[in-house]
Amino acid sequence: MSDAELEMDNSPQSDTRPAPRRWNNDLGGFDFAGRLLEFDKVREQLVSHTHTVVGAERSRALAPTRDLLDIATRQQ
Repeated sequence: MSDAELEMDNSPQSDTRPAPRRWNNDLGGFDFAGRLLEFDKVREQLVSHTHTVVGAERSRALAPTRDLLDIATRQQ
């Protein structure tokens, strides 16, 4: 076999598989699941139950996280 034929044999085949979903590695897919679970609506419901402007601002600033220490701190 010539070098050109070897190169052709080693070239990647045309990929007919669908492209894999790009997950947000920081949140383990929550960027996708958060929309399905309507995280924004849940957060706005939380805001509607606050009694102060500061509480509403802090509630609106909430974002999902995978950091266990941060989760435990927020629940205190």
